[in-house]
Amino acid sequence: MPRRFVTVGLAALLAGTGALATAGPATASANTAPDVPGNLSVADLTCAAGLAVSTTTPYFRATVSDPDAQPAAMEQVTATFAWWPVEQPTQRTEWTSSAKAAPGQFRYDVPAGSLVDGGTYAFAVRATDSADAASAWSAECRFTVDTTQPAQPTVSSPDYPADLGWYGGPGIPGQFTFAANGDTDTDKFRYDLSGGPTSYVAPDQPGGSATVTITPDDDGPRVLSVRAVDRAGNVSPATTYTFRVRVTSPMITDGNPTAGYGQPRALTFAPGMDDVAEYTYRLNDGPEQIVGAAVDGTATVTVTPTRPGYNDVYVRSRTAGDLPSGEAHHRFYLATKPTVSSVEYPIGKLGAVAGTPGTFVFGPGMAGVTEYVYSFDGRPAQTVAAGTDGSASVTYTPTTATIHRVAVYTRTGDGVVSETLSGTFLVGRAT
Repeated sequence: MPRRFVTVGLAALLAGTGALATAGPATASANTAPDVPGNLSVADLTCAAGLAVSTTTPYFRATVSDPDAQPAAMEQVTATFAWWPVEQPTQRTEWTSSAKAAPGQFRYDVPAGSLVDGGTYAFAVRATDSADAASAWSAECRFTVDTTQPAQPTVSSPDYPADLGWYGGPGIPGQFTFAANGDTDTDKFRYDLSGGPTSYVAPDQPGGSATVTITPDDDGPRVLSVRAVDRAGNVSPATTYTFRVRVTSPMITDGNPTAGYGQPRALTFAPGMDDVAEYTYRLNDGPEQIVGAAVDGTATVTVTPTRPGYNDVYVRSRTAGDLPSGEAHHRFYLATKPTVSSVEYPIGKLGAVAGTPGTFVFGPGMAGVTEYVYSFDGRPAQTVAAGTDGSASVTYTPTTATIHRVAVYTRTGDGVVSETLSGTFLVGRAT
């Protein structure tokens, strides 16, 4: 009697029913070929029409994925890169990578000596999995090798000529023209003024020119640096264009240079350019104020500084035609340190012997002083009220024959604190 072969269903056996159910044979999972590679690039430049690279040894990149790849079971794939000269497609070179898990990015470095300047090439990529199932070839990526610098541009300006003259002024814009002089390889111009921020502008046509507006922010010689850049990123030598920006800032005359703290100062502004109509000024970090100019272009204002130490006045002018000037700066110093005197122990000199009581007279260094804060030899600070004349007297008896120190500052009724005066005096030794 012939034998009969029965295929037992796997689900029936696992169910433990003991029944032998007739079923079709178990089948393995179907393999799917990898996806067509994507994200092609040359030297990290995304493939696009008119792509150019500035090296004869670029690298190609492509991303490969596989539908069979899962987190629990990664799929191993390889990438085959094929490249050729566009005009000689039969001179095709292929290279296959080692296998690695999908999805992943693959790279191929073109060997030195394979590409030449001016040549146009194409490459494509396909992927193969561990079961030798291969994807279709990707769309080809074309690029041109360009390692030649573009021509050096020329620069001109009707507003700021590059001669020995002085023109314009800070804040006054000027037109500058960059010319490629017929070099159609120039894609854009790169420029900066005296090392400032870099900007780019494209020519109006291949081999043409571009005109930009530049506003110098300071007077004196300024250097404009301009380079041509081609579509492959090659940069020309720099053209340096030096022009001179004239000084237009006002002049400031202090009518009361010895004025102290809280005392008014008359400041006169004189124009540094023609047709000045007004001045904008401020004291320290205070609000800006505007004053009109007289017929002769000058203006006089009064400021009353209330900040001990250094004070600053800033001013700039504007013409009737709305042209700005540079900014002028005037600094003055308000000394607010008090004075200290003593008959028994003069400051900076040898005084009485140790144990002799001394009287120290404090004098104000600014108006409005209501009290003095003082200390001898680093002891805790003490406070004494100022008299009607602004002065105060204290006593101190040094007990050792050595150098002693006194420090004192003042405070006004408004809480303004002066600078601190620090002085020394020498105490004599009893014989």
